[in-house]
Amino acid sequence: MSMQDAAFYVMDLIIFIMFVRMLKNSMEVKLEVKTGMKWLVPLVFGGCAAVGWFRFEGTFRIIQTVILIVFGIMYYFMKSGLSEKGIVMMGSLTTYEKAGTLTLSAKNSCIYYKLKGRDGAMFFDPDQMEEIRKFLKERALSSRMAKHA
Repeated sequence: MSMQDAAFYVMDLIIFIMFVRMLKNSMEVKLEVKTGMKWLVPLVFGGCAAVGWFRFEGTFRIIQTVILIVFGIMYYFMKSGLSEKGIVMMGSLTTYEKAGTLTLSAKNSCIYYKLKGRDGAMFFDPDQMEEIRKFLKERALSSRMAKHA
């Protein structure tokens, strides 16, 4: 095995571990928001797998093709939405404590919050407004009751 192949395998392992953690966060989503064009990133993974199939040779070709297809499938099943712990954006969790004050915008159909020191927004379908408002209200009431208990 060449050093270049080994470098790819190490990067694949790092990405695989990252995707597993993101899928774990995605599983905790209680209220999923509808995201647009979720199929695009898996399509890119599939395209890279197809190009690699014709460009590389031997076992490296087979391993990289399978890994890229698995990454595409993993990405497709990642969710965005609200969980009991915080806001999940395509598997990346921002806890409610780190998010600070949540602002629900009916005009833009999104939730504004702090994302690692800068402003972040989670956009959703306008049809989900009442559902999200209800979830946030219930979560705020339960957290207040927990603090006073």
